[in-house]
Parts: sequence; structure tokens; C-alpha cells
Amino acid sequence: FVVERQNFGRLAVDLGGRIERQEIDVDASARDYADTAFTVATGLLWSFDEALTGAGQLTRSARHPQAAELYADGPHLAVGRYEIGDDGLDVETATTLDLGLRREGPLHWHLSLFYSDFSDYIYAAATGEESDGFPVYRYRQADARFYGLEAELEFPLWESGDAAVHARVGGDWVRGRLDAGGNLPQIPPLRLLAALEYDRGPLHA
Repeated sequence: FVVERQNFGRLAVDLGGRIERQEIDVDASARDYADTAFTVATGLLWSFDEALTGAGQLTRSARHPQAAELYADGPHLAVGRYEIGDDGLDVETATTLDLGLRREGPLHWHLSLFYSDFSDYIYAAATGEESDGFPVYRYRQADARFYGLEAELEFPLWESGDAAVHARVGGDWVRGRLDAGGNLPQIPPLRLLAALEYDRGPLHA
């Protein structure tokens, strides 16, 4: 992999790339896996002033299927289900656009939005069957789209010397849908955060 950054005053340009080769040889009758995945990314970081920064990133990423996604055939006790792999799975690819805005200082906040267009997204789908007392899930591939946002705000409530109390509020939301229609399984729900943080010297609570 390679990562490079070039600064042009308040503007920074990032470029990155990765080549990954994966080969899996199996003794069973299943198909061996051998493929190469390519990932490239470019990003812009713009400092409007000392406190406010904007960022944008465009990525074309690729991921190999894991061995379990290819060859699983048995109960997965940690999640309480029977999983069946697919040795015909291909490399999963995605084109993702990320946009973000961040402000530092006594009043700190950040907001980010993303959109991902997946080709051959790998996921475990419920079959409605049971085996050994577990629901059966089979790994599949399909084109899919993800989009979501994340936001957080932090501000001081009380400060005295080296002691301070800060409040944080925020949340994140993601949506995953199949291009052919329907929702993807196991998508995290809307999450909301409210927190109080106390700092005094080396103590953090």
C-alpha cells in the first residue's frame, strides 16, 4: 500500500492505494480461492481557518471474502446460528463518497455524511430453515447501497483551574438497501449519545 499527502497552503490533497492478493487452498471438494483486490482513494482537506475544517474523500475499495464466508458449514455459537458459506463468492467492491465538517475549540462539533454504492456486497441472509436447533444463514452476494450520517457536539459546562466538566451529545444513523429491493440484514439501529465528562489533572471520568 502507499499513502501520500501534498499541502497547498490551506488545502491538503491525499492519495492512497492498496493491492492485496489472497489465495486459499482447501483439501475438500470446495473450490480454491485466488484473486487480487485493488483499492484507490483520494481526499481533500480544507482549513477555512484555525478552527473550521472541511473534508471530502472518494474511495473505490475492494474486499476479499473471508474464509468463513466461503467455506462455513456448521453452527456459529457466538451468534447462535448455523452458517453456510459459498465458495463461488467474488471480490466485493464499493465506491464511497464521504463529506465532513469539523470545528475545534471550546465549542467542538463535527458532522459527516457518506454514500456507498456496492457491487457484489457479501452478507449473511436468513433462509427460514433450521439445523441442529439453530436458524440457518447462507452467505450471498448482491448489489447494495449504504448511506448515513454522524454528528457530535461537545461544549463546556464548568471550568475551574485544571478541572472541567464537559457535555457531549450526538448520534449516528445508517441505511442499507439491496438494489433489487429490500433491506439488508444486521444494519445497526439509530444511535443517540448523551455524556458528561469530568477532567482534573490526570483524572478523567
